Amino acid sequence: MQGGCKYRIMERRNGGGWTMEYKYILSIPKPLLNDFVNNRVIPFVGAGFSKNADIPKGLTMPDWNELGELAAAEITDYVYDNNAIDALSYYEDLYSRTKLVEFLMKELHFGKIQPGSTYKAFCDLFTGTICTTNFDSLLEDAMTFMHRPVSVVVTKDRWTIGNKDESKIVKLHGDFNHPDRMVITENDYDMYIERNPVFATYIANLFITNTMFLIGYSLDDDDFRGIWKIINSRLGNMNQPAYCITVNAPQEKIARYHRRNIRVINLEGETKDYKTILRDFFVELRDYIDKERDRTAESTNEKINEQMIIPAEDNKLCFISCSMSRISQLSAMLNPILNGFGIMPVRIDDMLMPGDNWIDISSTAIRKSKAAIIDISDATPNVMLELGLLKSVKSEKNILMICEKDKPLPTSDLNGQLVLHYTFDVPDEKVEYHFKKVLSEWICEVYGKEREMYSNSKQDIFSDAHRLFQKGEYSACIVSAYSELEYQLSLHYIEPHPKKGGFSHFGLNDYLKSAIYSNIPFSKEFVSLRNKIVHQRYVATEKEALEFMDFAKEIYENARRK
Repeated sequence: MQGGCKYRIMERRNGGGWTMEYKYILSIPKPLLNDFVNNRVIPFVGAGFSKNADIPKGLTMPDWNELGELAAAEITDYVYDNNAIDALSYYEDLYSRTKLVEFLMKELHFGKIQPGSTYKAFCDLFTGTICTTNFDSLLEDAMTFMHRPVSVVVTKDRWTIGNKDESKIVKLHGDFNHPDRMVITENDYDMYIERNPVFATYIANLFITNTMFLIGYSLDDDDFRGIWKIINSRLGNMNQPAYCITVNAPQEKIARYHRRNIRVINLEGETKDYKTILRDFFVELRDYIDKERDRTAESTNEKINEQMIIPAEDNKLCFISCSMSRISQLSAMLNPILNGFGIMPVRIDDMLMPGDNWIDISSTAIRKSKAAIIDISDATPNVMLELGLLKSVKSEKNILMICEKDKPLPTSDLNGQLVLHYTFDVPDEKVEYHFKKVLSEWICEVYGKEREMYSNSKQDIFSDAHRLFQKGEYSACIVSAYSELEYQLSLHYIEPHPKKGGFSHFGLNDYLKSAIYSNIPFSKEFVSLRNKIVHQRYVATEKEALEFMDFAKEIYENARRK
């Protein structure tokens, strides 16, 4: 990709479409893009990445070679010959291990630098396992800032500690909080595999099924050579290539990487802009991954799948976020109200499959929903993360925060914001009435819904479907019309449930089997068309959408006359 040209991706939906421009995506091989979408990429973060932190004025962040130069400058009569590990080893022999660690903390500005936007974009992209040879805490600091649950693994006894839903940062060479585990000197590198057989095996196993993505390493980096030594000791020569990212690298450098079975993603731009370029690259890649995942997102609930066909700004999905301990009670409280307006609640457990990354699935569910209700009563890490995700993609109007009465707000940031209170254990008619009233008003405002048996106009009933048709969203138009028709009929027809007892709303299929609608032609074909769209991702035509709209209007008019 030359001259900073942009990659134009066109996604067409049923004859309409939208265009999104990407500047860097074309630089990424398609197999690697697929691995990113399928969560099969493991990043390895080296010293060079620390230069992307927010560094106070007057300070600079040294790379590995510069660190060696700084150590050599403190050793009398020592001539530095571009061998950082030799200089650091000599420093330890001369002054002690403790002094070496203190020197590194000083020169790496431990506690003085902050992650910054590039780190945050990186942590937004990689939500699973991250491996690093860096001693600092910038990665975990960024995740903490983002309310991301994270487990830091420095020793083998930490493997089993932590929640499976947490991101995992594997500190291969220790860190400043575990100075006895730090890999710095020649002896540390030579003895690494012998002292850390579990780590060595773990690293090798990662790349049996995942792709290695190197950031912040050079071929002359001792950390890089150490990683390669570990992998080769366990797997031999790697058949699957690894990837690294560079900016404006010369061809001879790219060739050197290639000889080691490392493919280079060489981004256009000036090396002085590396920090900004890398941030934009991460943001673009995250956007690409999100769109790919959104296209194939599925739920175990057919009604949720139906609504996910419709763009978020037009559908009837409402994402529900709460702690696990409150799911049952909140569902009993919220679902009848939401369902009464034809709104479909969706929780992460409606979409989470075995092996899925919950952060990615939660992000997808949030993006696919028009609005969200979030319970901040318990302020668990998962809830606070989802609150951050919601605020990053939804308008304030489309987020309703709720909290159990008399519970304190989790952060001062929420002071002054609308929080709707409820009670569980002690009935409070006044609080309950206010809760239902405000929730109903919020639904009407956000979804444009009115809780009426029938509107005065069939055009009003199918206004969402008409709007989608005008956008060229023909599949979504059909699904919207089907959903709205089924909802309107359900308000009128409530039948005894043959198995569960009590009463139940019939589905549209059940209505069409009744004598009232049996004379309407092609009803089976129209229902089949909707099912193909929902279950097989069939792309409907303009003609099919028009015919389906006529069918839906006829059914609706028939019901109005009864």
